Formats: sequence, C-alpha cells, structure tokens
Amino acid sequence: MRIASTIAAGLAGLAGLLVLLALIGLLLPSERTVSRSLAMQAPASVIYDHIADLREFHEWSPWAYRDPNMEVSFEGEDKGAGAIMYWDSESEGSGRLEILQAEPGAFIIYEIDFGAGQPARGRFEIEPEGHRQRVTWSMTAQLDAIHWRYIGLFLDTMIGPDFLNGLTYLKMRVEAADSPFEQ
Repeated sequence: MRIASTIAAGLAGLAGLLVLLALIGLLLPSERTVSRSLAMQAPASVIYDHIADLREFHEWSPWAYRDPNMEVSFEGEDKGAGAIMYWDSESEGSGRLEILQAEPGAFIIYEIDFGAGQPARGRFEIEPEGHRQRVTWSMTAQLDAIHWRYIGLFLDTMIGPDFLNGLTYLKMRVEAADSPFEQ
C-alpha cells in the first residue's frame, strides 16, 4: 500500500510539473526575431545580386561553409521572387529557402524551413550608410506550439552567430567583387 501511495504521489507531482510547464509555455512569446547587420563597402546592386541569386547565396551561406559536401538543388526563377533552394546535409539537416518578394538593390523577403515543419519568414535589407551599405539579415519565427516557444528562448543564440558569420562571408565576397584591384 505504501509503495502505491508513493507512486501515486510521484505521478501527481509529475503531472503538476507538466501542467506548470505548459502554463509557463503559454506565457512565453509566440514570435521571435533574430537579426544581425554589417556595413559593407560595395554598391547595393552588387550586394543584392549575391543575396537574390540563391546559387550565389549558397557560396557564402554559413551552413555551406560548415558542410562543403552539402547537396543543393535549385528550382524556379534564377534570381529574386520565385527562386527556391533545397539542401540536404549530414551536419546541417535538410531544408528549403524560397524568395517570396524582392526589390533590386533594396531587400528580399524569404521563407525558410529547416526541415522541422516550422517555417520562418526572413528578410535581407540593404540600406545606405554614408559611403557604405548596411546589410541586415533577419528572421521571424512563429512559435505556435509550446515546445517551440521554449526553443524560441534560445533562437537568437542558436541562429544569430550564423547570420553574423554569413554576413561576414558576404562582405568578403562583395568587397572583393567590387575591388578596383581585382583583375
């Protein structure tokens, strides 16, 4: 009898904890945005071409740098709205990126799915900043399920460094492409 009451008390405590975690989860934000930006010494048109052409994007993508053996395929438009990229990687997972809207020299809006069934919307924005361009890479995730809201607490630390690395790789490419010394 004593063992049964101990087990029952333990189960009641576990159920109470799960209810508490669910209630806390409901109070967590249902949307998270990750954003990084970097100034680049290149014309907006050059930067845009490296972002809006997904074949170019793959060349400076932080995920492609981590897995040079990543399998990538493309469909739809060559550049801008309607361009789609799929990837499959042992270390980076599988996913899909589609450009939904594009304004040459200014921005692109994309949807990305890292294969977890929770697509996110993102944006690359190019804004003049003196003689340079400030490029901002952002992504907003809708976190409908409670477990995604808990994951959202760590989204900035999980993806933010990738965005900054990607912008750094992009900066190296566009500044080299725009260099008057390149032959």
